[in-house]
Amino acid sequence: MKCPHCGRELDPGPSDDYCYYCGGRLSEPDDSGKVTSTEDQNSRKYPDAWSRQRSSRLSKEHCPWEDQESLGFFQSVYQTVSQSMLNSADFFSKLPRTDGFLQPLLYGLIIGTLGEMVSALWLFTLESSLLEEAPALAGSPAIIGILIPILVFMKIVGSGLVLHAALFSVGAAKEQLEATFRVYCYSSGPDLLNIVPILGPFAGLVWKLYILIVGLREVHGATTSRAAAAVCIGVALFFCLLVMAVVAIVGSVGLSAD
Repeated sequence: MKCPHCGRELDPGPSDDYCYYCGGRLSEPDDSGKVTSTEDQNSRKYPDAWSRQRSSRLSKEHCPWEDQESLGFFQSVYQTVSQSMLNSADFFSKLPRTDGFLQPLLYGLIIGTLGEMVSALWLFTLESSLLEEAPALAGSPAIIGILIPILVFMKIVGSGLVLHAALFSVGAAKEQLEATFRVYCYSSGPDLLNIVPILGPFAGLVWKLYILIVGLREVHGATTSRAAAAVCIGVALFFCLLVMAVVAIVGSVGLSAD
């Protein structure tokens, strides 16, 4: 169907009452005056055709990482990273919204941990001033190796919650928390750019923010501006919480030292 406002071709789901691109409403009142979605009206007029269309839409949902039985581990990782980074709109438009938390969490943990491990390796190699001021950690790479996956896990869970709250604040949360969480996890590909010292982390951060905006737009059916606003609000909230946590930790350490 075409959006009555912008004229773009759409393939809306049962709960999609707004255009993916312009945000215009796709619904109109029925004979009783009740507003129902265009897809609901079509399902009543042409039940067989609507059923085939819905089945076709669901059959298009695919995520390489969640298809390891067919692709194998390394191929599924390669395809997920490459598709999410280089063809983000198509990847997230096909991403299943409700296939669970575990698979995307594992993907985010693996990619995120690899990225942070590379960053830590560069810190050791370049003998950064941070490690000079923290000799206990500098001499204990095993401790850092244990802490990194824990910190990555906390970042994934916290960021997913904050990002979904930000979507609510701009009125763009049209799917459940699970969908937002999956978008965040599958946006982890740019973390691998940490392999490039100094410039890599900055480029990866910008790329990741872009992927998040595209992913939220495609999965939640939001406008690009609302998805971008949600990401900006989410980043601000996350850093506020991070600063508060650091202040609380430093304060508690100071009190215990006294």
